[in-house]
Amino acid sequence: MPDQKPRLPRQLVVGEDSYPTFQADAMADYDQAISDYYTSRGSNARPETFTSLVRRHLGADQKHRDEIGAILKAQGFEMPQELK
Repeated sequence: MPDQKPRLPRQLVVGEDSYPTFQADAMADYDQAISDYYTSRGSNARPETFTSLVRRHLGADQKHRDEIGAILKAQGFEMPQELK
């Protein structure tokens, strides 16, 4: 059984009638918890933080998103974020 992966703290993801405010200390604590989790795993251990995972994902090739958008548009899904 793998260890349970730490979850983002509630205060970073839940807001009432607004988006939650960014809390650098809570994010730093979560980055450390994720780093501890990934480095202590028996298999696939790696030096990683939540922030580094997000940065790598956002910097990766996003071609698949364009393909999915084209499929949805062809099926009649309205894409309100498109610039006209």
